[in-house]
Amino acid sequence: MNVLFLGVGNSRVKSTIAESEQIIRDGGRALILTDTFRPWQKEAMPDGVELIGLGSLEKGHWPLGTERLLLFRLPDGILRAIGRGPAREFSTRARRVYKERFAERVHRRFMSRYRRLWHNRNHDLVMSSLVRRGDLDYVMVTNYASMTWGAHIQRDLDATSTPRPKVRFNIDNLEDVPLRNV
Repeated sequence: MNVLFLGVGNSRVKSTIAESEQIIRDGGRALILTDTFRPWQKEAMPDGVELIGLGSLEKGHWPLGTERLLLFRLPDGILRAIGRGPAREFSTRARRVYKERFAERVHRRFMSRYRRLWHNRNHDLVMSSLVRRGDLDYVMVTNYASMTWGAHIQRDLDATSTPRPKVRFNIDNLEDVPLRNV
């Protein structure tokens, strides 16, 4: 049995880890999708549990690649090329100052606007990257913050006629228990 745990919001970290450990013990595969790794790194992760960040799913979207190229890679490459030889110290300092004082600030502003414009993009990425692959049996909603994700996934799965994972809200009722429309 392959289960995707929606751990967005990070409010039930210990219980989600315990539930995923139970899935691993039963011979299944457990994936935990989270928006930030910080609360999860404090806990001991059982062997076989795969922790996936939303950021890793976002990386392939063209606006982010373009932003990384224009804001980080090109200026860094130019300053690195200029900094060969006697200008190395100046170039190293200029690269650090550029990154800290300009690029990181612009990146944070860009990301807030990006998430505002493409707010459904994360959901589409989860659907295409994880749910529609066909190897998941269940999608487990673990906390309140993940409820909307679970509802969107259920709605999208209801619109398709292919074999699909089932959305569940409790690990105790994983077998074929009818689920009302969310």
